[in-house]
Amino acid sequence: LVFERREGGDNRQFETKLMRGTAEYLNGISAWRGMDDEIDDARHQLKQAVAHSAQDREELDRLRKMLQQEREAAQRREQEIEQMQSANADELVKLNETLRRAEQTRRESELKLHPLQQREADLAEELNRQKEKERLRKEYIEELKKRHEEEKTRLEQLHLKEQAGRREDQVARLTAEGMLHKVQHELGRIRDFEQVRRE
Repeated sequence: LVFERREGGDNRQFETKLMRGTAEYLNGISAWRGMDDEIDDARHQLKQAVAHSAQDREELDRLRKMLQQEREAAQRREQEIEQMQSANADELVKLNETLRRAEQTRRESELKLHPLQQREADLAEELNRQKEKERLRKEYIEELKKRHEEEKTRLEQLHLKEQAGRREDQVARLTAEGMLHKVQHELGRIRDFEQVRRE
């Protein structure tokens, strides 16, 4: 008897002879077949274990690659950090030098600026004195204007009073002249009457 069994990706061919046997022989064959099934199961489990092992190896390789990549990336980052630290150190030296020069320039400028500041302070003080004089002069002028206005008002009032007095005197004079004219007229009439009466 010839038959084929597929194991993995291959077909294996088996050949056996059939013979008539005793019950013990048949029982032995049955036992052998049971062992064959166990062997098949063991082979299947072995294949699965090999497959799992291959998967584990692939996963391990992938993890090793990832770890290597992480290490390389970490090394690159460390190199970049070292380069940045070196550049920062150089920049810090330059900045310190620039700061030193700026501080020196500031001190020199202060030394040059001090006389100018003193001159500015003197001019500001003189300007304040001039402003104070100008304020006092304006106050004096305003006081003179006020006095002038008061004197002008007083004189105008006196002038008005004088004009009122003149008008009153003129009215009194005209009144007196009118009364004198009447008296003279009355005396003339009396003289004429007396003259006529004597004749």
